[in-house]
Amino acid sequence: MDPIFGEQGPLVTVHISVRGQVMFEADSTPIPGAMVSFGSGGYFSFAIVHDSAAADSSGRYEVAGTIEYHEGSCPFLWISARAEGYEVPSMEDSRLRVGCTSGEQQIRVRLKRRT
Repeated sequence: MDPIFGEQGPLVTVHISVRGQVMFEADSTPIPGAMVSFGSGGYFSFAIVHDSAAADSSGRYEVAGTIEYHEGSCPFLWISARAEGYEVPSMEDSRLRVGCTSGEQQIRVRLKRRT
């Protein structure tokens, strides 16, 4: 038994794939070349980046990783994007939540022009 978290379920390993598009918030035009990262942790622990990829000419990206966690819990999984001349619209948009289910997920990322 963990002295801090108490009883924990068995370890579960899942492969998670996230696809989507990075786009300009104002008019939904794609942002080619934006860097997208898939990671875990970071708010109350060290962030771990599992995969990063550049968006293609239509702003589309795909990132993936294999995650291990205790059954009945779900670590903080996220994606983030950055591009030259752009920034996230708000602090809440800096890391978009990814679900703990295995398989493919679709997430659109919106950035605004840096002022």
